[in-house]
Amino acid sequence: MLAVAFTVNPDGSVLVRERIVWRFGSNSSRHGLERWLVTRGPYDDQRDLVFDITDPRVTSPDPVSTTVMVQRDLKDGRSRLMRVRVGDGTRTIGEPTASYELSYTVRGAVRTLAGFDELDWNVTGPRLPRVLAASVTVDAPGGVTHLFCSPAAAGSGSGCPTTVQNQAGGALSASAITAGSPFSITATFGSGRVAGAGPILVENADLVDQRIDRTLIAVGAIGALLVPLIGWWYYRQHGHDRRFDGLPAGVLPAAGETPPEVVDPGLIRRCGPSRPRCRWPRPGSCWRDVRWLGTPPRHWSASQSTARSA
Repeated sequence: MLAVAFTVNPDGSVLVRERIVWRFGSNSSRHGLERWLVTRGPYDDQRDLVFDITDPRVTSPDPVSTTVMVQRDLKDGRSRLMRVRVGDGTRTIGEPTASYELSYTVRGAVRTLAGFDELDWNVTGPRLPRVLAASVTVDAPGGVTHLFCSPAAAGSGSGCPTTVQNQAGGALSASAITAGSPFSITATFGSGRVAGAGPILVENADLVDQRIDRTLIAVGAIGALLVPLIGWWYYRQHGHDRRFDGLPAGVLPAAGETPPEVVDPGLIRRCGPSRPRCRWPRPGSCWRDVRWLGTPPRHWSASQSTARSA
């Protein structure tokens, strides 16, 4: 048995109270129940509708555990689910049935339409087992003008086997709801009575995932190009034993000899205007193409070259 009471608040939030009588069966060894609620679903091709569900609480008149564990944003395509697990892993349910009273607050379920406000809600959720009997009451500022139910998604327009107890007061009942059927209700009331009415809309989750995937692919491609280039540059700088620089072929460097400062083949770094007194080839001098090693720089005078040779 499932009895749900909706109270629409002036700020647009909805307080939901559920009374669930769960049949576990004899010697079920079950620890409690799980309640699944929809927190996100498709709105149109570009946007998703979000339901902000907060403050879940559970009580029970029976000697069962009411410990609550909540898991949010469990994915199911563009939909997101919240699982409310009630019970204790160290305790089992001894009786065939147990009653639970679950309450929570929802934002984003009330929307404003032309001339009226509307509450749409999937009462059973996506994973509730077969319900033998269900009842719904809705209380809103100024009263409820119309109340409908459907054994499908909210707003689908299909009817359901319902006994309307008091439509003006916002109450109805249904029976024999099959397992997994989205038993939904739609309640309408006067426009402007709820200040915070309006859906919470966000970008289509599939579009967000596709954009993230494209970004990751682009970053991976850039990384695949940069890694070999960085490796080549590092090898150019450190890929040989500098102790052999400037030595003839077949000559080994002396033990403990410090590598000379000799440029790699083809590497040029000219003396700029800010270094007019650059000396060559002492440490700290300008880099030159190694093809000029052993040849005096052009700005040296003949006397300097002779003195150098001497």
